[in-house]
Amino acid sequence: MKSKIFTFLTLLFCTAVGMAQPLSGSPLPDTITEKNTNGGAGIKNFSQLIYQYHDDGRKKEVKTLLWVDSLSSFIYSQDSIFVYLPNKKIAKVTIGDREITYKYNYREQDSLIETRQISNDSIIELSTFEYTSEGKLLKTKVQNDNSIYENYYDENKYLFKYIGLNNGNVSVVAKHNYYYQNNKISSFTLQQAYGQDTTNFKWIAKNEWYYDLDNQLDEQHYYQFNQTQNEWVLTGKSKHKYLENEHIILTGLDLDNPTRKATLSYNSTKQIIENKIEVFYNELNDFKVTFREASNYRADGSLKYSEVYYANEFDLNSNLSINRAKLYGYKTPDISSNNDLYSEENLSIYPNPATHFIYVSEPENNIHKFQIIDMKGSVVQQRENNTDHILIERNGMPAGLYYIQIQTEKGTVTKPIIWVD
Repeated sequence: MKSKIFTFLTLLFCTAVGMAQPLSGSPLPDTITEKNTNGGAGIKNFSQLIYQYHDDGRKKEVKTLLWVDSLSSFIYSQDSIFVYLPNKKIAKVTIGDREITYKYNYREQDSLIETRQISNDSIIELSTFEYTSEGKLLKTKVQNDNSIYENYYDENKYLFKYIGLNNGNVSVVAKHNYYYQNNKISSFTLQQAYGQDTTNFKWIAKNEWYYDLDNQLDEQHYYQFNQTQNEWVLTGKSKHKYLENEHIILTGLDLDNPTRKATLSYNSTKQIIENKIEVFYNELNDFKVTFREASNYRADGSLKYSEVYYANEFDLNSNLSINRAKLYGYKTPDISSNNDLYSEENLSIYPNPATHFIYVSEPENNIHKFQIIDMKGSVVQQRENNTDHILIERNGMPAGLYYIQIQTEKGTVTKPIIWVD
């Protein structure tokens, strides 16, 4: 099977896993510094990205620097500059010597994405989008010098056919989706045709979904088609378990004795703090961790760092070792406060994070005034007061990070608060 088709099928059958994410409304990173193993020679600095944003959070510019060992420093590499239309949709991105332009139809849906080499004004890649008269996505097409890839979608925007043309060799994958209530997929099957005859399809794979009473994914069953026996052969199952702060996926033909286990662990605000994959070894009669991604967050919900570790799952003696790491840096919002002069021993703010309301108490001092400030520096709620406590209602504020500034008889203190859904 050709590598591109294999990759495509792998993506179709792998369970999508959400990676580490900051809370909505938390600070935007000012810098991201990446380290990797650089060919197995130990973890080393690799790159640094420096971000600039518009006031509403849209990217304005990203400066890329690459690490040079001989100089022991980061050296400028290129800029990525973002240009927007009046409606704030992206119009153009310039990345070094390449330029990507975006065009939209009258519904403001993607119409054309063109990547061009600035130096010789040549088109590197062209992506086009087609829609039905009702505005539903029908087809996307990506074309470059030696290949064309076409994706066709059904009314629920699920991919149902893929055509790849690479140096004259055609591969077609047809995907058939079946749905039940709420447009959830209950199963799909795949057919594939090779060479110039794109009508001679053969069944290749099938996936089935089963849901529990809470409408959460319970099990998945995977099949491959045996061309010789002309029948479907069960090749694996996955079982989903949902605990308070964990989502566990067990995989194997016999789910009572699984051969693989994936575990997503969450913190109290449902951010992923660990993504772990374990493989069962008969020699050990136990599971061994072969992949681990750990994420750490600041008190305001922003991502502090993430680390990825790998071990060779085909080598029993292979140890888990770090592969890459990212450190996220932020600018501190300029919100004036004399926190250092104010004794906060008696100040209480709870619950935080909160869903509907926050209670502020200061038994030793009356609270004269409070205001809530968003990440743009705008005051979104304020009120004068003359008691030692306040009940603050959310009043439609979007989920995310805010700052509450509290003025008492002894001074002013500013603290982060988080609204969650």
